[in-house]
Amino acid sequence: IRNANVQVNYVGILVEYADNPTIENINGVGGGIYVYGSGNATVKNVNVHDASTGINFTTSQGGLLTDSTVSGTYSGISIGRYDQGHTVSRNTISNSRYGIRLYDASDITVSNNTISNSERSSIHLSNSASNIVSDNTVDGGEDGAIVLYQSAGSSVTGNTVTNDSDGEGILVYEDSHDTTLRANEFVNAPVVFDGYVENCTVDNNTVRGSAVSVEWAQNFTVTNNTLENSSLLLDHVYYSTVTDNTQWNTSWGEGHGIHVFGYSHHIGFERNTASD
Repeated sequence: IRNANVQVNYVGILVEYADNPTIENINGVGGGIYVYGSGNATVKNVNVHDASTGINFTTSQGGLLTDSTVSGTYSGISIGRYDQGHTVSRNTISNSRYGIRLYDASDITVSNNTISNSERSSIHLSNSASNIVSDNTVDGGEDGAIVLYQSAGSSVTGNTVTNDSDGEGILVYEDSHDTTLRANEFVNAPVVFDGYVENCTVDNNTVRGSAVSVEWAQNFTVTNNTLENSSLLLDHVYYSTVTDNTQWNTSWGEGHGIHVFGYSHHIGFERNTASD
């Protein structure tokens, strides 16, 4: 399906149970693109605005969603219900309640997207395992610019994150175990792990103007991060290591470089540097 203008309510284009379909060069107003039960679908160069969902994949595998623009939706791009193996890349999403939303999805790569002015979150993973979120530029979200909820085994790397909505930069919580947070930049966007998370690694990130907070967690590794105008807060953290981190202007906020409290124990600290 190529080179079409669609102006309808709710569903603009629906593809069901197809192999290798391509949807390309579509302008949609009021109705999004829906792909259901299909394999290796490609959606590219699509422009959708003022719809419930911009692009939706459900019970599909191996798709490519790329080079599209979505604005003014509830969900810019929505992937769920047992989807696997999609790549979501080089899309621009703005002024939506959720930017990119994954639920019950696995092995999805979300990379090189630009997402702004999201009301709830820019990238939201729920009950989704083993996904990659990399090299995106995201801003906004009352719940957090990036949210992982009950989503284990995911990698969040190389993203640039701000949040003008007073929410977290990233919120990882409720059994989102085995998460890797690596080489991201957070500006005025707090980094929060909360609610029984285990075996996570936080390394080589730069955090400016906001705290890194780890609560109710164990077997954590926090290493080689640069924190500027930032604090590291550990609350009810057990059997973890904090090594080779550098902190600048530790008088910011509550005035703590590293603050350990809440019966935390068995935490190893080595080669950390903190200065006012």
